[in-house]
Amino acid sequence: MASLAAPQHNPPDVGSLADLTTRQTRSSLEARSTSAVDACRFGDGFVRPAYGDFCFSNLPGLFEKLIFGSTAKSSFPKEVSDKLGGYEHVIFAFVDAFGWESFERFRDTSRFLKAVDRDGIVLKSTSQFPSTTAAHVSTILSGLPVYDHGVCGWDYYEPRVGRMVKPLVYSFSEDKDPDTLRKAGFSPEQVLPRGHFLSNLRARDVHVELHGPAAYYPSPFNLRYSPIHSVYGYSSLREGVAGICESLLAKPGRSYHTLYADAYDSACHEFGVGAPQSDAVATEILRSLGTFLNRSFPLRSLLVVSADHGQIATPAGQKISVNTLIPGLEKLLKLDIRGEPIRFSGGKRYLFLHPKDEHRESLVQELRSKLHGAATVMTLAELGAAGLLGPGPLKESFAERLGSVGILPHAGYSVHWYEPPMFDDKGLSGHGGLSPQEMETPVLFLPLS
Repeated sequence: MASLAAPQHNPPDVGSLADLTTRQTRSSLEARSTSAVDACRFGDGFVRPAYGDFCFSNLPGLFEKLIFGSTAKSSFPKEVSDKLGGYEHVIFAFVDAFGWESFERFRDTSRFLKAVDRDGIVLKSTSQFPSTTAAHVSTILSGLPVYDHGVCGWDYYEPRVGRMVKPLVYSFSEDKDPDTLRKAGFSPEQVLPRGHFLSNLRARDVHVELHGPAAYYPSPFNLRYSPIHSVYGYSSLREGVAGICESLLAKPGRSYHTLYADAYDSACHEFGVGAPQSDAVATEILRSLGTFLNRSFPLRSLLVVSADHGQIATPAGQKISVNTLIPGLEKLLKLDIRGEPIRFSGGKRYLFLHPKDEHRESLVQELRSKLHGAATVMTLAELGAAGLLGPGPLKESFAERLGSVGILPHAGYSVHWYEPPMFDDKGLSGHGGLSPQEMETPVLFLPLS
């Protein structure tokens, strides 16, 4: 039987893959997804999340559907799962910051991506908003979309703590050291959303493993969702690939593995997206993923590759400090549990403020006047009405964390809170906002057996 799998592999025993034997069928799915994502463009060069369609938030539901044949979660359009069929083993490679723009640049030169083009499916998708790592790692671990779990970025105001926090390193925003939240008496169970995606997989006899950089696998954050014996830290991405392949052959029954790669995101922040140093890191990641092609796998094994977001250049000459732009801004803001101003939630490409109710309208007007041409300023109600904060009514818990005023920089600009050494972003590229470079991502499917 013909299949999507590379010629050196045995085809999966899934009848619905027969429809995918022609390039025309595969191209039609890519065209369908591209059209859906293109329809999400609006306003000042922005992209609306395709919630309910081709969006990262729907990956947990899609994975359940691929493994179990059904899901109660929102998933990708039915024709995607119908064409893919069913699988016993799903490997999700999460390549931080490898957005659609980066995928397109490497598509014709990477051996691995050429194999996906030849034997797999390529879909265009959107990030959630905010287009941040914290939002998307939380989704893939909890199974909840960002508008339900509320973990919106690297820094945000956490009402359960009463202060700004950095969830991924489980610390207060002012602290350099990790894990200071736990040292202050806040357990991850108190602060981080629960979600039952991984535990539900295990309850249905699916073996689950999380693989990522040894520096933070395991960590308080990922241990919120998985027991320590299922979390594996690697010293190189190739080691992570090898560990997954060995696990697949050693452990019987259905399985779900995640493989997180952060090096490209870090390089883009430091050197800029498109810089030679960043491209060299991307090339090595793709070569490491290409080692999957040389391995043996159990029947019905599927590799899925996607990203949380892309990145966009943030030139130093177009960085705007909001607390310099608005003198005395601190006095207009709500206070945290210590009586200190809640400075912001978010980052330089999606800055949210928490003004006192009596100052909100005047602050919005002043920001719109002073940021004209550089950023779009919207109230939380306006963001919700535009479909940026979820498909239904705005969740109060999400609103509390974000703040009531959002600043969305246009391409080439960034707006940040400048207060060194705590808050002083010197990165040459960023993400979190609504530009196509940040919001548009690939989702790649490659049968491995």
